[in-house]
This record gives sequence, structure tokens and C-alpha cells, in this order.
Amino acid sequence: MRTRRDREHLRETGKLKGFAGDIVVAADDSRFCQMEGKRGLAPLGGAHFRYVTRAGWGNAMYHLMRCDEFSAAEAYGIGLVQEVVGSPR
Repeated sequence: MRTRRDREHLRETGKLKGFAGDIVVAADDSRFCQMEGKRGLAPLGGAHFRYVTRAGWGNAMYHLMRCDEFSAAEAYGIGLVQEVVGSPR
């Protein structure tokens, strides 16, 4: 059984790999969040640069400052992902 810490680590790892991809495909039940701010850390791992490149300045600043969690549909809408597909069950 995975602990909460394990799940958070997997979520963080997935986020970093997702931002580094040329083409990003997300399952429709995926959730996105920039977690550093929630933990009191500056987002200095490089994801913040990729965020601006993919989503534009306004969208990047909005989500980086709010540290909110958002859906795959919104990620598609702002350009973080190129396609949203059905979740495998």
C-alpha cells in the first residue's frame, strides 16, 4: 500500500516529466498543481520556466501564485497538454 508521501512524490515526479515533454497527453481524470508554493518553497526546479512557455505569462502567474489544483480539461484549455484521453479503467 502506498503512503500519502509516496503518492505525493509520484505526483511531483509526473508533473516534472509532463512539463519537460514535447507532446503531453493526459487522462481525463488527471489533476494538475504547482506544489512548491503550497509547501513554502520557491518554484526553482525549472517547471516555472516551462509553465510560462506552454501556458503564457498570465496563466502561469495565475496558477503559480494560487497553487490551485485544476483538471485536465483546464490544462488543455491553457495549453499545458495537447490532448485529453479517456482514463484507462
